[in-house]
Amino acid sequence: MIAVLKAEAKAAQIKAGENFGRGNQKLPQLIAEANTKEQNEVRVQLAKTFNTNKQYVSDAARLKRENPQAFEAIKSGQKAITQVKQEEKVKDFKIAFNCKYSKQLYLILKKYP
Repeated sequence: MIAVLKAEAKAAQIKAGENFGRGNQKLPQLIAEANTKEQNEVRVQLAKTFNTNKQYVSDAARLKRENPQAFEAIKSGQKAITQVKQEEKVKDFKIAFNCKYSKQLYLILKKYP
């Protein structure tokens, strides 16, 4: 059964490769599909207006509110939204990492004065 499923998946990959392989232009997702409830949201309408994804609109609004310096860097073209999001993720990881080991160090020093 597994072998059959693997063979079918391989055949589907080959077929997809023929349709979208080398030499054929891949079309990126510009505007995510919105369901009927979301179509009236401001972020969906802005995404359509600026020919972008609704997630970028949400991210930009959050950055404008929470990190105005990063928002200005994006607005001026110095950084991309994805770059700023990655920097935030690394910063959050470093904070979590330091807190974890600071707590362990505190417990060790408390146990062995």
